[in-house]
Amino acid sequence: MTAGFVAAGVMSSARLAAHRAGLIERMVPQVLQERAAGSAGVDLPGGKAAHQLAAEVIHHGVSVAFGGLLGAATSRPRLFTGIGYGLAIWGIDTLGLLPALRIDRVGGRAVDAAAHTIFGAVLALAMRELAAQPRLRAVPVSLPQRHRVG
Repeated sequence: MTAGFVAAGVMSSARLAAHRAGLIERMVPQVLQERAAGSAGVDLPGGKAAHQLAAEVIHHGVSVAFGGLLGAATSRPRLFTGIGYGLAIWGIDTLGLLPALRIDRVGGRAVDAAAHTIFGAVLALAMRELAAQPRLRAVPVSLPQRHRVG
């Protein structure tokens, strides 16, 4: 689940770069947040910052859930398994979720597929790395510690 959170952040960074490059107008989570707010008749106070935060909370929540689903199957997925998983999520998104919400895409499919490929790759790498780390334990401040920390 933690790996899903990590992968969502990297995926959002890739989408922000695509936005900066003019390849997309909005990220999928932003459109989902707009639809949810519109359906509920709610406009978040706080303007653009609140909208962006809500979109990222949605995105990270969904990513944690999907990370947990993969984690239920394996704790150490291979890179290509992660990439395939990310693209499967993209398929669900593209063929199911967006049409169900009556969102008509006029572009951005390649960016979204690339973002989900990145998500899947980072998810697999993060899951393997986190599974390999020793269990964290509480250490009192009074005990000195010596680690390579970065």
